[in-house]
Amino acid sequence: MGVICESLDNASANTATRPIPKSADAQIRFLGKHENGSTRVVAQRLGISQRTVERYLTGQIKRPRPELAAKLAGEVARTGSRGCASGRSGRPRCRAWPPLSLSPTCASLAPSSRTPSS
Repeated sequence: MGVICESLDNASANTATRPIPKSADAQIRFLGKHENGSTRVVAQRLGISQRTVERYLTGQIKRPRPELAAKLAGEVARTGSRGCASGRSGRPRCRAWPPLSLSPTCASLAPSSRTPSS
């Protein structure tokens, strides 16, 4: 199952129609767009303050610290490969079907432990 899961994840990552943003402000805008404009949620995902996210959006800060740059690149790559932002409930906010990305653990491919009831 590991090879299948990796292949599915790689295939879903290669279906992006737009390149991943390079600059820090473009990456923050990208995350904000996928979180429906919520600077609070973006700040929580990156481990920074909401005001810092707002400063990136207004152009007051242009270059992130190295550790923030790594987090930012990871979150953008993860969000870009998912295709949809997840809400608080864990369900995607968009109505795209079929989903662009399967579960990273491929839980849906694992045999179920439940027996069908007749």
